Amino acid sequence: MYEAIPAVNFGKVADFSLGGTVGLEYASLAGGGSQTSFLLAPGAQARLFLSPNFALMGDVGLVIAFGDNNRETDFDIGGETVADFGFAYFFR
Repeated sequence: MYEAIPAVNFGKVADFSLGGTVGLEYASLAGGGSQTSFLLAPGAQARLFLSPNFALMGDVGLVIAFGDNNRETDFDIGGETVADFGFAYFFR
């Protein structure tokens, strides 16, 4: 998977980013055959810096997966929302 979330707004103690992830998923099925999915996940991230090397952060996004589902000429489109909250420590 490839992820790109460039910052679009900088503050003295916070920043806000928009971006996304793209990926390709391939699965070999036990009974034979295979399944291939393409993943697209747009999202946003906010970080609040409590010190120069410690930040609280939150992410929110939507995962959209589409591709074949091991049936002829039939495609599925599915999606899910994702969110997380955490912290980061930056070593200097």
